[in-house]
Amino acid sequence: MRWHDGPATFSWPFQKYLLVLFLAAAVPLAINGTIEAWFGYRDQHARLDQLLGIQATSAAARIQGFIEHHKRALLVGPASLD
Repeated sequence: MRWHDGPATFSWPFQKYLLVLFLAAAVPLAINGTIEAWFGYRDQHARLDQLLGIQATSAAARIQGFIEHHKRALLVGPASLD
């Protein structure tokens, strides 16, 4: 390398070595990130399904209570339910 040749350049074997090291680190990290995202998505989806099921059951019970209350009000009369 001479000082007057311009910016220093690395030789091809050194560039190849850096590329291999970079790929050896980047590829497993990318694969791990993809797997983590997939399992996180599936876990979040399962939790959301469970939560929505609980909320649907609760809403159905509240609606059933509302209907029963108004059914009794229509049969007996509103004054006797208060």
